[in-house]
Amino acid sequence: MRDYPFSEVESYDSSINKNKYNLFNLRKFNVHKNGKCGIIIRTKDRPILLARAINGVLNQSYSNWHIYLVNDGGNKEILEKVLKPYIPLLNNSITIIHHEKSLGMETASNSALKAMKDCNYVVVHDDDDSWHPDFLKEAVSFLENPENSIFGGVVTDCEVVYEEIKGDTIVEMRRERWGFLPDTPLIDLLNIIPNNLFPPICFLIRKEVFDLVGEFNSESPVLGDWDFNLRVLMSCDIGRIPKVLAYYHHRVTKDAYGNSVHAQGDLHLKYNILYRNSWVRLLLQQNPGYLGLLHMLLLRLNHIHWDVNSPQWATPVIQFSVRGNKIIEPLRIIYRIIKKVKEKFKR
Repeated sequence: MRDYPFSEVESYDSSINKNKYNLFNLRKFNVHKNGKCGIIIRTKDRPILLARAINGVLNQSYSNWHIYLVNDGGNKEILEKVLKPYIPLLNNSITIIHHEKSLGMETASNSALKAMKDCNYVVVHDDDDSWHPDFLKEAVSFLENPENSIFGGVVTDCEVVYEEIKGDTIVEMRRERWGFLPDTPLIDLLNIIPNNLFPPICFLIRKEVFDLVGEFNSESPVLGDWDFNLRVLMSCDIGRIPKVLAYYHHRVTKDAYGNSVHAQGDLHLKYNILYRNSWVRLLLQQNPGYLGLLHMLLLRLNHIHWDVNSPQWATPVIQFSVRGNKIIEPLRIIYRIIKKVKEKFKR
């Protein structure tokens, strides 16, 4: 029995040994033309949201897709009632998978993967999120550009949509730009190590990538997407489209319609810590000497700070900031300090 909650270490080792990276000797993927998208929709007793998700897929300007709808322990009759008006429109482009009881988000995704046939791309579209009509068109076009064959997937920018459910109506409260995705042409592995940078609704993945990194990890009820994203980046790169083409919907409630970030906030914090512990534990088991290095670095980060506003501005002082479970990278803090120092000298 493993003592870490998320990741199969064996799969990482075999992937790393198999790929034997050299600098800039980048993996290249097969480039398809008009490839088929496998859309995984996970749902459980949220008919209002599911109807919106189905409508959003039907309204996509790119038409080569197939929905794999996983009913994760929800009421079958309610689901069939929601789907009934859409079945003629879907034209056999949907496969419905029922779990008799809820098995969790990542297991639901894996059930869809096992049922998937003839798909070149995969995307997880939770029942509460939505897309711009051109999401699939733009993301597929990016991955089918031969110049982008080094990318195992692509993310788009997104907005967070805050909403409430009132009766049978979804009421939008406000929108804001998703603030965790850096303005870079591709995803930087160093940026995603401290915390996840993007939700699944933004991310179209080449199906081949699953042969490299394995399926979604079902050992944790939350944060499986972060674990998967890290495993992808350990094997290949992820491109970025700097357009808002996806919408990450939040409902700040703890009922069935609540977004998991809010409805299961305590669980997110618990498994965030468990996940970090598992990686640090693995590192120290492989080389206990790293404990001294980590101790020294963390001690310095906790107690060193440059007080640029005092006469003795060069006094070492860096504060390591923690905001909830979001760790602010020390390099960003150092960048701000250096910026202040430069401004001080300009005066």
